[in-house]
Amino acid sequence: MTEQMMEQGKKDHKSKIFLGLAILFLLGIVGLFFYFLPKVKEYKQLAEEKEIQKQEIQESLDRMIAKRDSIKALYGELSDSLEAKDRIIEEKAKEIKKLLNYKWEYRKVSKKLALLRKITQRYVAKMDSLYTANKALHQENVKIKKQYSEEVKKNEELTKTKESLEQKVEKAAVLKASDIQITTFRFTGSGKAKETDKAKRIKRIKVCFTVNANSLVENAFKTLYVRIAKPDQEIMIKDASDKYTFTFQGSTMQFTTKKDFQYAGEDQDVCVNYTLPSKDIPLPAGKYTVTIFLDDHEVGEKSFRLR
Repeated sequence: MTEQMMEQGKKDHKSKIFLGLAILFLLGIVGLFFYFLPKVKEYKQLAEEKEIQKQEIQESLDRMIAKRDSIKALYGELSDSLEAKDRIIEEKAKEIKKLLNYKWEYRKVSKKLALLRKITQRYVAKMDSLYTANKALHQENVKIKKQYSEEVKKNEELTKTKESLEQKVEKAAVLKASDIQITTFRFTGSGKAKETDKAKRIKRIKVCFTVNANSLVENAFKTLYVRIAKPDQEIMIKDASDKYTFTFQGSTMQFTTKKDFQYAGEDQDVCVNYTLPSKDIPLPAGKYTVTIFLDDHEVGEKSFRLR
C-alpha cells in the first residue's frame, strides 16, 4: 500500500512539474507575442513607408523623363546637339529603375535620383539657352536677310536708274544730221555739171547737210556713211566688194559713199558726191531714199524723186 502511494506521489509530482513547465512555456510564448507585436507593427509600417518612398521616387523619375521628352519634342533638331547629355540621362534612369525593381535601397536610390535631377535641370537649362541663342540668331538672320533684300532692291533700282540714265545719255550723245539737201546733176558736152531731175540723164548725186553740235559728244576724227536706195530698195554702190561695206550695230551693211571729217564740237556743214558708174546709167524714175550713218547710229534720212 505504501509503495503504491509512493508511486502515485511520484506520478503526481512529475505531473506537477510538466504542468509547471507547460505553464511557463505558454507564458513565455505569450510574453514573446506581446514583445514582438509592436515590432511587427513597426516593420509593417516601415515596409509601407518604403513602398510609398519607392512610388514617390518612381513618380519623380517618371516626371523627369517626361520633362526631358517634352523638351526634346519642343526643340526638335536642336536637341541633337545635346545627344551626349541625353544619353547620360537615359543611363542614369535605367540604373534607378533597376535598383527600384531588384535592389531597393532608399539612400542609394535617392542619391542617384538627386544626381539625375541635377543632370536633367542642367540639360533643360542648356536646352533653353541654346533655344534662346538660336532664336536670337534666327531673328538676326531674318533681319540681315531683310536688310540684304532691301539693299538688293535698292541696287536693282539704282542699276535700273543708272541704265536708264546711260540710255538717255547714250541717246542724247548722238550727232544729228539736219537740213539735208539732195541735188542731182547731168554733165554737158563740155563737162559742166547742171541740175536735173530726169532719171535717165543723171550722172551725179550730191548730198549736203549740217552735222549739229552736241556737247555730250567728244571731239574726234569721225567717218560718216551715206546709203542711197533706188525705188526697188537696191543700194547704189560702185561694186559689191567689201570695200563698200561697214558695220552697223553688229551687222554688215553696204554704203554708197562715205566722208571722213574732224568733229570740233560745233555745227559743221558736210557734202558728199556720188558719181554713178556706167552700169547704173540710166537710173529708173521713182522715189529714192538717202540715209546717213554716224557713230553706229542712223542720224538722218531724206527722200527725193526722179522723173
